[in-house]
Amino acid sequence: MNGKSYYTLADNALPTGATTTQLDITVSGADDVGNPNTSLTLGYCTTCDGANDVMGTAQAVTGANQTKTQQFTGLSLSTTNMNNMQLVVQGSGVNAQISTLYVLVTYTVPEATWRQAEDIVETGLAKNTNIRLRFQIDN
Repeated sequence: MNGKSYYTLADNALPTGATTTQLDITVSGADDVGNPNTSLTLGYCTTCDGANDVMGTAQAVTGANQTKTQQFTGLSLSTTNMNNMQLVVQGSGVNAQISTLYVLVTYTVPEATWRQAEDIVETGLAKNTNIRLRFQIDN
């Protein structure tokens, strides 16, 4: 029997348009004392139905107060994915005993874009539209 626990992340923690490229999921205080877990597997899911969980490799838990980290690289997760994400902790026996669960999120933010090229007249701009204004000052 495997005990799986899900932990929800806070919504809107990343800037709009950010792309998550790496997750480092860490538990501390993992404990097998009095608990029949011999290993712990960390993962995440954005569609959390038990079948679509992205799980790492099982890591041995051989005592009390251990720290385990699983790194997921080469990701391309949108802010929508992150807002739907849950972290997954699976014990080999029953629900894992841990004291802290945290995730380090590495992300990129798209570069600024311009509405028009330099020295090109802008037409058709609707009222109350936010744009980036570029001008030169010569002293």
